Amino acid sequence: MKIEVISRILDELDPGALYILNGVPSDQSSFKELANCSKGDLGVTWSDIEANYAAHETKFALEEMRTQRDALLKESDVEVLPDRTPSDEIKSYRQALRDLPINEPPTYDSEGNLVVDWPIKP
Repeated sequence: MKIEVISRILDELDPGALYILNGVPSDQSSFKELANCSKGDLGVTWSDIEANYAAHETKFALEEMRTQRDALLKESDVEVLPDRTPSDEIKSYRQALRDLPINEPPTYDSEGNLVVDWPIKP
């Protein structure tokens, strides 16, 4: 996940630059070695990446969580069709899914997997 976040930061800080990341950098020296830019010098430093990383990672995690949450809501739409009477458990489950961005901020584990305490479908 880290490389996707770094790519988004690069896109935002140096729009229009065509670059290649050959791996996930960990510091300024490896960033210079791994980031190749078509226009010669990339107008972004590792300090720029570090300064923006946490906010962008949170934004990226929220987007990913919402995508997965929306899929779970869609999957349970059949339970709330007009010709059905949804159970209180289904109503609670769907409400818990809708409340996730407010109640449970998503994070990533050390392997880049999204960590969310998903409600259990009844």
